[in-house]
Amino acid sequence: SFAAGKRTLYTALINQGTQLDFVIEGDSLKDYEVIYLTDAHVSRKASNAIAKWVEAGGHLFATASAGMFDELNQPNAVLRELLNVNQTGLDEPENSRVEMVKQDLPFAKAIDEFVLISETIKDGKSEKSTKAVPIFGVRSRLNRNSHNADIQFKSGTPAIHINKSGKGWSVYMAFLPGLTYYHTATDKIPVDRGTHAGASSHLIPNKFSETLNHLLGNPLFWVSPTVVCSEKLVEANIIDSPKGSVVILTNWSGGPVKGLEVKLPADLAKKKLSTASGASFIRKGRTVTLDLEVADALILR
Repeated sequence: SFAAGKRTLYTALINQGTQLDFVIEGDSLKDYEVIYLTDAHVSRKASNAIAKWVEAGGHLFATASAGMFDELNQPNAVLRELLNVNQTGLDEPENSRVEMVKQDLPFAKAIDEFVLISETIKDGKSEKSTKAVPIFGVRSRLNRNSHNADIQFKSGTPAIHINKSGKGWSVYMAFLPGLTYYHTATDKIPVDRGTHAGASSHLIPNKFSETLNHLLGNPLFWVSPTVVCSEKLVEANIIDSPKGSVVILTNWSGGPVKGLEVKLPADLAKKKLSTASGASFIRKGRTVTLDLEVADALILR
């Protein structure tokens, strides 16, 4: 389930309009504002680098079992102290295992759930609502080291734990949030690897959990998206070269997007624009408006 959890988390972050990078040991962390940690094993050297980065103002988001062990498979004292959690066990029930997301997740049994309370202001009055959030695949069982902003599972152990360290923050989710994000978007239909358009292999999930969308986006409060699309399920990636730049638009919404608005970075907004498909567009300041079917590219020279 961990591999499926990484793939779905990647998609969830792409849907936030975020330009992602992959950090490996030895990379400098100084230019990053948020790091999503998913690996259980992190070396002592890398753990110390992450801890210093958070202390200096970084924001760390860790999923189930992330950072709990070092390269010798020993408890990772540095990251356990930084996250202020101590994992005592890992639950991976057979009937909740997810290997292939569209095939397995619709039929997986929830391991546990937690309740989120949201508050809205309507006509000057505060209204609270609750939402039960199921989890799948894996549950990390924790001993809580403090009482900072914990959200509990129904079973009684911490589900989400927030901890402040120096100028930065860390968030530990004792589950795989990508699987919960995808659960509402995967239909319970027979597995069909046929070539016809209605086959489940061609299903593009798009009805994702709004609750998890907000949770996963919270750490990105500190990050300004490079390119902003009016449809969040349109992925925008930039490729730069000495001769110009390309903004690749990929439509994951499941259907054509009419009047898509793409807000460009200030440096690219000044360049001459054309589309790879030859599609017409309207340009006003930093915003480009066009119709998008499956994919296109904005070419800026």
